[in-house]
Amino acid sequence: MQHALEDTGLQRRLVAARTDDALVELLRELDLAADPRGEIEAARRALPGSLATVPPPAQWLPVRLLDACGGDGPPEVEWHHFGFARLTEPFFEESMAGARRLPAQALLRVRTRIDALLPFSDAGMPDGLVFHMSRCGSTLVAQMLAAIERVTVIAEAPVFDAALRMHLQGHFSREHMRGLAGALLRKRHPGAEAGVIKLDAWHAPRSGALCDLFPEAGAVFLHRDPTEALVSHARKPGLHAIPGALPLTAYGLDADDSAPREDHAARVMAWIMQAGVDAVAAGALRAIDYASLPGALTGRILPAFGIIPEARDLESIARAGARYSKDPSRAFAADSADKRAAAPPELIARIEAFALREIRDRLLALEASGAVSPE
Repeated sequence: MQHALEDTGLQRRLVAARTDDALVELLRELDLAADPRGEIEAARRALPGSLATVPPPAQWLPVRLLDACGGDGPPEVEWHHFGFARLTEPFFEESMAGARRLPAQALLRVRTRIDALLPFSDAGMPDGLVFHMSRCGSTLVAQMLAAIERVTVIAEAPVFDAALRMHLQGHFSREHMRGLAGALLRKRHPGAEAGVIKLDAWHAPRSGALCDLFPEAGAVFLHRDPTEALVSHARKPGLHAIPGALPLTAYGLDADDSAPREDHAARVMAWIMQAGVDAVAAGALRAIDYASLPGALTGRILPAFGIIPEARDLESIARAGARYSKDPSRAFAADSADKRAAAPPELIARIEAFALREIRDRLLALEASGAVSPE
């Protein structure tokens, strides 16, 4: 399917095939394969055999870093065709899952050398970075930003997390990190102008490294009452709230095997929140309280990112802000009071033990003081 790389019309027809039967029929119609069903099945079992040295066209995005053949040398990059729709799902992983479900994806996947990222290293850098403590409105912010048609939002992309981990260990260069960001934010649609990366919560302790990577970007740190956030994690824990699910030492958390398992979520939250305090106090990030959303999006976040909304953007932002961010089919309903009321005594005890209220008060004080990035 090499010829599909440059033929946008063919790409549209391929990605429009929503079932294997429809794809087989199309391949036969176009006389693109002697045994279309067999070719599709063979492609699903393996990545493309050829290793490209240049990136594929705009509708392809990097989704995974692969070990080089034989396990030696720098990683390779797997790219998927993301169709022709904007990225509007709450998380990049959801957009990626939708792309993977396309029957034609097996034929359209591309594998390149890592240096194929380098052409993007000086173009299309993020205008904004969203750091957060988790369960504090970051998905709402991402959804409101994505409601602006000219803004591309990359929300917690696993490939970016994997690359950052390698970068912090000295195995992925600054130029490749910037290239990956530029490739993820590439302008896939007419009118695309701005880009924002929403980071994972555990990236906050490395905000200094990330801000150094992307000095062009404005950066914010979202925070919330820790009781509400921990109740949310107790109901459905994030990866960083599960002991052993993530190598948090790669991001700066000291390993402590003696720490009780039940204290893990509160301990990690204290680490992330304190990192936010330090970065805000240093003028690197702007603190944004969950309680100030959705109004803070237009009043403080967009100005920090240098994005000036138009009248139609404000209407789209308002609609997005009225929906439940993780499931946009549902209307938003405030739950802060219910979560505080649901906190059991042992959770309150952990909040006190890890001084989470004091850290939160410091964030609120810094926000009230108007702490912003220095000129």
